[in-house]
Amino acid sequence: MNDVVIIGAGAAGLAAAAEVAKAGRRYCLIEAQPWIGGRARTDRATFGLPVDLGCHWLHSPAQNPFTPLAARFGFRVRSGAQAEAFAWNGRVLGGAQAAEADAYVESCFDRIIAAKSEPDRPVSALFPDPGPWHALFEDAFLLKQGLPSSATSAHDFASYVWEGDDWPVVDGLGDLVARAAEGVRAELSTAARRIDWRRADRIAVETDRGTIEARHAIVTVSMGVLQSGVIRFDPALPDWALGAIDALPMGSMNKIVIGLRRNMFGDLAHSLWMSSAADRQAAECVI
Repeated sequence: MNDVVIIGAGAAGLAAAAEVAKAGRRYCLIEAQPWIGGRARTDRATFGLPVDLGCHWLHSPAQNPFTPLAARFGFRVRSGAQAEAFAWNGRVLGGAQAAEADAYVESCFDRIIAAKSEPDRPVSALFPDPGPWHALFEDAFLLKQGLPSSATSAHDFASYVWEGDDWPVVDGLGDLVARAAEGVRAELSTAARRIDWRRADRIAVETDRGTIEARHAIVTVSMGVLQSGVIRFDPALPDWALGAIDALPMGSMNKIVIGLRRNMFGDLAHSLWMSSAADRQAAECVI
């Protein structure tokens, strides 16, 4: 019997497996998908270049554990700040309008950080008298969170570690996660269906390929998977845990990759656009 069964081979599950192995314990790592990395997945076939289908930034790179790994394994990253621009109804803002919009959006994010010392409330409640550029802030916030400001805790966002610029991994963050996980054993295409934790001396995890027993279990699947109920806990999780799961909605972001034959953006290499419109269909364009 294994010491630990780990469910989910995203970055958290892979790190858990490495730590368990380092402690000299036996583990079994299972993953429902036929690949490791979870939402970190790089596609090289479609465009002939590495394209991350999910996450692709090294967020807060000075603290991110994948930053030194990228250097160690020779993965190219695009370091430094992105040139930022705002667009409204198909027109890129320039001059005084651009400066005014940028200053207003930054002031709104500063207001959220300052709210950490105040009673918690939705982010939207911090702006009872929104300025003329508030729609751009709302869209910028939505693009960061995947949820509108009315559905987001001010304390939660104020606690967000946001230091330095986000660095895209040119050679693919998904491939970097997979490279860092070499040597970690994982059973792929093995979905957990039921976790039996009725006994104090063992956990039994029922999967599509049979039952796995271990003394302990580490569950690293996404909040969306937990909320879907596809993994059943027996007995059910306590009310405090179920309440916490239900209270943490997953944001939804659609990612579209477009291959261009020529540079249509002039000197705006390595830039980030926040594009908004009157119909409130926000888009973030990363070059």
